[in-house]
Amino acid sequence: MSISTLLEKAQSRIAKATNRGAMAPMPESAGHRLIEAEVVAVGSPAASVRRITLHAEGFVGLGFASADEYFGLLMPGPSGRLVLPDPDRLNIRAAVAEIPEEDRPVLRWYTVRRHDPIAGTLDVDIVTHGTAGPGSAWALSAAAGDRVGFRQCGALFLPGDASRLCFVVDETAAPGLSAILESRDLDPDCRLIVEASDPAHLTPMPWHPGLTVVSRDGAAPGERALALLRELDADAFDYFYLCGESDLASSCRRYLVSERGVDRHTVLFSGYWKLGQARV
Repeated sequence: MSISTLLEKAQSRIAKATNRGAMAPMPESAGHRLIEAEVVAVGSPAASVRRITLHAEGFVGLGFASADEYFGLLMPGPSGRLVLPDPDRLNIRAAVAEIPEEDRPVLRWYTVRRHDPIAGTLDVDIVTHGTAGPGSAWALSAAAGDRVGFRQCGALFLPGDASRLCFVVDETAAPGLSAILESRDLDPDCRLIVEASDPAHLTPMPWHPGLTVVSRDGAAPGERALALLRELDADAFDYFYLCGESDLASSCRRYLVSERGVDRHTVLFSGYWKLGQARV
C-alpha cells in the first residue's frame, strides 16, 4: 500500500469523526470500487435532463450503502482516451490530479437513480445546462458505446429509527429523493420540499401526499425552499435531509439548528454544488 493511500485513510477517519459530531450519521460506505463502464442507452425523461444507462460486469451484485448512493463519474479527458486513476487511492481528486493533463479524466459527482444488480446496469439523471460545464456537455453528447469510469463513494440517507422525516432538496438531489421514495414506504405525515429552477425540468417522481414542488422563479437557491420549511412545525419531525445547492442546505440547517433549536444530530445536510462554482 502506497504512502499516499495510507495518508488518505488517516484523513478519511478524521473527516468521519468530525462529521459525526456535526450532523446526523451517514451510512457506512459499501466500498470505494473503481469500475470501467459502458454507456448502453441515453434518454431524456424531462426537459434538460439526460438519463444515461451504464453497464458493467462490476455492477452485478454491487452493494450500496443506501438508496441515495452517489458516485464519481470519470469522463475522458482532452485526448479522448479514458484513463483511470489508481483504484486503491481513497482521495480520488488527488489521484486524478496526478494524471498528465492530456489524459486527465473529468470528474463530476452524481446520484444513482436506479440500479439493476442482476443485469449489471444503473441509471444516472444529469441536469443539463448547455455545454458550459463538462458534465452537462458530456451528457448532451453521450452515446451508446462510450466508456466512463464509476467511482463508488457512499450514501447520505440513514434515518435509523426515525419515521417523521422532512426532506428539502433541489433538482440535483431529486434523483436521490426519488430513489429513497422507491426504496421504502414513508409515513404520510412526512414532508418533501423540492425546489427547482423550472419544475418542468424534474423527472417524474413517485407520488407522496407530503410532496411540494416549488419554482425558484429567479430567487436565490434555497430561498423558496426555506420559506416553505419555515411554515412547518419543526418539532413534528425527528430527521431532516437537506441536500442540493450549498446555500439551500446551509441556510435550512442554520434555521433548524440555530433558530428552532433542532438537535444537529438529526439533521443531514450536504451541498452538492454552489452557484457560480464548479464542483470538482
